[in-house]
Amino acid sequence: MLIVSASLKKSGTGWLYNMLNDLLVAAGHEDSRALRDRYGLDDVVKGGLCHAHPRWPLIRRVLPLLRRGETLAVSTHSGPNPELLALMALGLAKA
Repeated sequence: MLIVSASLKKSGTGWLYNMLNDLLVAAGHEDSRALRDRYGLDDVVKGGLCHAHPRWPLIRRVLPLLRRGETLAVSTHSGPNPELLALMALGLAKA
């Protein structure tokens, strides 16, 4: 499952993302930063906050993880787009 934390710049993006990631870890999921590092997603999921834009380059890279049942949290400043809405319709993402 791709979990997208979308917020405006300078609105506590880091705090919201860290809280979301910590909740996922507490629920038994792996830390999203560890998944980013293990699967070499640094080019599509950048920075300590796993900041990403849910566009096709990201989706193509994380789809195998999602199919294996991994849960990856990412932070973004962009709003819903057709790609994210499609993943949500398929049950592969929540925002």
